[in-house]
Amino acid sequence: IDLPREELYSRINKRTEKMILEEGWIDETEKIKDTPWEDFLNKKKLIGYPEIFKWLKKKEKSEIPHLIDDIKQKTRSYAKRQITFWKKLRKLLIYHSDVVENKATFSASQRP
Repeated sequence: IDLPREELYSRINKRTEKMILEEGWIDETEKIKDTPWEDFLNKKKLIGYPEIFKWLKKKEKSEIPHLIDDIKQKTRSYAKRQITFWKKLRKLLIYHSDVVENKATFSASQRP
């Protein structure tokens, strides 16, 4: 959960390229194009699928690097939002545990 940002972003970039260029993400998406799954995935705004559906309408091979860069950027932005969420949650949990601990200590000291 707590990778250095440069390493995290590097992994995201490599994984995105691998999924597009080696693992057939475009082919997979093309198979579900014009099915109820396309509407579902677009409504859910999952990163990558809406961008690939849009690319499939044009299908310009020269645009694949732009497609990959767009998906990478959106994934990195999502990762950054997750990091922010977990940091805030961690602070909240630490604060809450301190409050509970202090309350328990206070209550115990009040006992006869």
